Amino acid sequence: MKSNNLYVQPSDRSLSRNRAMAGLSVAGLTAIAGIAALPRTTTDMDGAEFALIAAKGGIAHPPGYPLYSAMLRLWHECFARWFAVPPEITSPAALALLSVLVSTVAAWVLWDGIMRWQERPGREPYRTGSGPWCVAAAVLCVMLASPVWRASTGIEPFALNNLMAACLVWIAATALTSRPAATERCTQNMAFATGLLFGLAFCNHHSLAFAAPMALPALAGSRRRLTRAAIWGTVSGFVTGLLPMVWFLLEMDSTAGLVWGDWSRFLARLPVHIFRRDYGTLSLTSGATGHWWNGPRYLVTVFEPGLTWVWSAIALAGMAATLRQITTRQTRSHATLEGLAIACFLTTGFLMSALFRLEPTPDSAAIMDRFAALPLIFLATPIAGFLYRVTSIVDHGLRPAPQRLILAFLAMALVFQAAHQFSRSDRGRESIADLHIRASLAALRDPLASSDSGRVWIVTNTDVDFFGFQYWTADMIPRPVIVQTGLWTSVWYRKKILKDLGQSGVVFDPALTATLEERIPEDLAFAALSRILIGAARQGRVFLSTGNFPKMDALLDVTYPVASFVRVLTPGPETSASVPSHQDIVDANVKYSAPLLKALAANPCNTAWECYSLEGWRRTWMALEVSSRAIGDQSQLKICAAHLNAIRTREGL
Repeated sequence: MKSNNLYVQPSDRSLSRNRAMAGLSVAGLTAIAGIAALPRTTTDMDGAEFALIAAKGGIAHPPGYPLYSAMLRLWHECFARWFAVPPEITSPAALALLSVLVSTVAAWVLWDGIMRWQERPGREPYRTGSGPWCVAAAVLCVMLASPVWRASTGIEPFALNNLMAACLVWIAATALTSRPAATERCTQNMAFATGLLFGLAFCNHHSLAFAAPMALPALAGSRRRLTRAAIWGTVSGFVTGLLPMVWFLLEMDSTAGLVWGDWSRFLARLPVHIFRRDYGTLSLTSGATGHWWNGPRYLVTVFEPGLTWVWSAIALAGMAATLRQITTRQTRSHATLEGLAIACFLTTGFLMSALFRLEPTPDSAAIMDRFAALPLIFLATPIAGFLYRVTSIVDHGLRPAPQRLILAFLAMALVFQAAHQFSRSDRGRESIADLHIRASLAALRDPLASSDSGRVWIVTNTDVDFFGFQYWTADMIPRPVIVQTGLWTSVWYRKKILKDLGQSGVVFDPALTATLEERIPEDLAFAALSRILIGAARQGRVFLSTGNFPKMDALLDVTYPVASFVRVLTPGPETSASVPSHQDIVDANVKYSAPLLKALAANPCNTAWECYSLEGWRRTWMALEVSSRAIGDQSQLKICAAHLNAIRTREGL
């Protein structure tokens, strides 16, 4: 220990131990936070789709996410086979553990990258141990922000995307702190690593392409100029990073899982899929018509609740301090990494969201909550730089008391952050959407819904139901035919449905089949679907799930509500006579709704996704309320009103 007039300075060994403890604390607390908020059911948005791919294989929606799909499939096999964990445990809750593990690594990599920059050669070193803890606080405040926290527990590729962003910061920090005498070989290695990272990101999530400014230090190298070796290293690394696309070749003929698109002509389908031409390469969805400012507007509404006002103020102070340094010639080089991070924050946040052209709907706000995680990862760098500079002023004065006060304040701010964000990030309480799917499918096995034999058809117009029903019916024999009306306009999807039915022995009019296998107007496509479903209702059971189907009104001549479905019957006198009595329908739906209302009483809807999944149940009870009022049955009218009030109260409607 070195003596000083004011107090005893810690030794170099003590500082190293302190630095290691700060890094381990970042990783450990991130892991604990992820496990505490771990989901118990399939997660929102595309969680059910990826859970199905993990269990059965297949190709996800564009751009396909081959890297994450392969990792998830391997992770599932590890639990299901190597550790002999039962399938009901491996799917889906244990799948989210992969995101927790990835996020834990991301937190440590991000912390270590920022520390490399703050401890760069030529900067006066810390003489106390507060510096690593300030950087740890900056990283933890971001990892505990609700968009990042939720990404850390979802069955989606966002956690892996955050890890790649953290690796990009680490590579940039390493390149910026490398010595000017670094060899050309080192420069090429840095460029190769950067190219590899962007190649892997191309196989995972394209949003990392907007973080291109962070790649500049590695490409410029120690000589701060682009060389032929750097270009060659970047290109070779990027090509190497495309290897996960082999997943498409392995899964293009999968029959157990869901294969998105027509892969019969692999080379023709590959660029269409990976460049998202079905949706629009830069648009979030095809035919997006919203204003460009809706995305940035919703992004701003996500940031403040996600960081809380304490850390939002620190983030603004950090960005302001960075911009001040950049505009001053003498200190411009001192804020290079922070400046690049702010540029990436703007491009991955505001620029990318502006290209989405979102509509002003609650769904758009939920979408931006998912995409806010990536810019928040970059925001950790200017926050850490600001805190590091503040504590360095105190550190150079060799006064321990103010440093302890600063660290105590940061610790309390993190506790406040965790407490404030946990209710927004805890997926363990989000069971409504999953319960809706399972309760609806359980109703189909009830005599009221399955009084006759035949194959089950489920028609839906939402991803909530489509992927949820696909996942929970993957092992049913015979497997229900699940039709997504949004996909029905695609030729490849119509061919897939007709092929699956043909293999099951269902025969259609050859002229109708030939028509559906060609590009036809949307109205004709839905008219053909109506004809198919009317015929299917004669041989099996057809159910419409969630939402309205104005393009198929002819189907609604003879119907009755079953759980979240509307059962479709073929028009005719004998069919009308087989419709259950009003009393039987009400009693059955009371039974179907019981587990859902029990869950709602204990846990109200936490997300727009969960609330939207109750649309079908609300429609059922509204229809029963109208029919009860028409026949003047007051007792049944009270039952309907009670169920509607329970759903509306929990949804905040």
